[in-house]
Amino acid sequence: MAAGIVASRRLRDLLTRRLTGSNYPGLSISLRLTGSSAQEEASGVALGEAPDHSYESLRVTSAQKHVLHVQLNRPNKRNAMNKVFWREMVECFNKISRDADCRAVVISGAGKMFTAGIDLMDMASDILQPKGDDVARISWYLRDIITRYQETFNVIERCPKPVIAAVHGGCIGGGESAAIL
Repeated sequence: MAAGIVASRRLRDLLTRRLTGSNYPGLSISLRLTGSSAQEEASGVALGEAPDHSYESLRVTSAQKHVLHVQLNRPNKRNAMNKVFWREMVECFNKISRDADCRAVVISGAGKMFTAGIDLMDMASDILQPKGDDVARISWYLRDIITRYQETFNVIERCPKPVIAAVHGGCIGGGESAAIL
């Protein structure tokens, strides 16, 4: 971080010397940093955790004024999508849709990859051993689960704010749906 600031200042000083040299008499140039810390300082807004967004599998922060950063926050599990994730994403994006201060959303994953897809260890009991006495009831139960999980992606698609997926590393299974929307 400090090396980046030093490099930015050196570049600014070099550009200032070049532009204000003898080739441009009377030209007055003022260059300033426009990184997130400079924007935060200029706007007077303290950036950090977004209010009203407290989740177990997500971390929502204010990336800069009017931009929310939704981060899949299970890096030790490669951001695998567990039961809690499916519920929290719907809740999170419903809140974001109603947030008048938010103008854009960035989704990313914490750690080495965007997501490893469905957390099979957490969801195996629901998917691999569905409840029901016969094929029809089992099918109805699975349809209900799939419909609820699909709502996670529908709510992102319906979000009235632009949503940008910052995908890095692996993006497996359901993560591809989030990235494509």
